[in-house]
Amino acid sequence: MALEELKSTAKTIQAELREANTKLRLLEDNTHDLFIASKRAQALLTKLKTSLNGIAYKPRYNYVELQKDPVVEKLLTNKNGLAQIIGAQGTGILLCSPNKGIY
Repeated sequence: MALEELKSTAKTIQAELREANTKLRLLEDNTHDLFIASKRAQALLTKLKTSLNGIAYKPRYNYVELQKDPVVEKLLTNKNGLAQIIGAQGTGILLCSPNKGIY
């Protein structure tokens, strides 16, 4: 009887060892995968930082030249009405002056 108990105990221990070895292999594989993924992420981060630094330090200037338009200048200095409002009540004149605005 003692021999049978030892055999069953040995089989139980063997099964537990196999299960533990399987878990260790999975953990080892996951550790390797995690290490590889972290190295890839670090390389990608380095590339992104480099490209962002290149973008941030490139001087970008948009050249804009402003010119006065004689037609607009004439309209702004005009003391007379600029448009007519035609509605149901009749005709009115829209007056605009640089000092008073639209009245």
